[in-house]
Amino acid sequence: MLPDPVFANVALVLPEKELQRQIEQSLDQDKSLEEILQFLQNKSKAPPSIKQAFKDYKMEAGLLFYQGQIVVPDVGTLRTDLLRIFHNSPLAGHPGRQQTLELVLRTYYWPGIRADTYWHVDSCETCQRIRKPKYASIPPQPLELPTRPWQHVSYNMIVDLPKDGNHDSILVIIDSFTKYGIFVKCSKKLKALELANYSWNTYGNGTACPRKQSQIEGECSTTSS
Repeated sequence: MLPDPVFANVALVLPEKELQRQIEQSLDQDKSLEEILQFLQNKSKAPPSIKQAFKDYKMEAGLLFYQGQIVVPDVGTLRTDLLRIFHNSPLAGHPGRQQTLELVLRTYYWPGIRADTYWHVDSCETCQRIRKPKYASIPPQPLELPTRPWQHVSYNMIVDLPKDGNHDSILVIIDSFTKYGIFVKCSKKLKALELANYSWNTYGNGTACPRKQSQIEGECSTTSS
């Protein structure tokens, strides 16, 4: 079954042909278009400066066009209804800002169309609900900096090397304070007990036992046999 927002959109969005009829009827209600409409009615009497300023406008089938695009007057909810057609309708499928703008600009124009389109997409409740993460992101935690050698230690396993007896890997032990590294040949199937023994010997028989240990890569079996 389709989700509720899809059904709601069908009822809210006007058919485009009906909207164009309303655009035609509303042209003379937008005061900002008054001078343009007067010019188109009496082109021959207009001074050259006006002809130059309005040369990209024309009337056709009762609609005002600017560079081939239908001009949408700033009357009522005409512009919002048009944005719903190209963004909210089931056929549109809630495209992003730029794609919605490109769809509208194929046929329509008005001053500030880019800003209006971006605002409409950004404030779309359906888009916000879909794109909102389900879980709050965990803020980054500051790293705890070591204050002495071997306080923080990290491990890395370089695996699948050419075999040397029973050894096919290298255990890399890095001291986070000095960046000093120790490299120990071992098996890829290194067990937790063996790792503990390596560590014990590396830290001077426990005299500098680290407070924090982290494994960067590789695997270490937790079984002892």
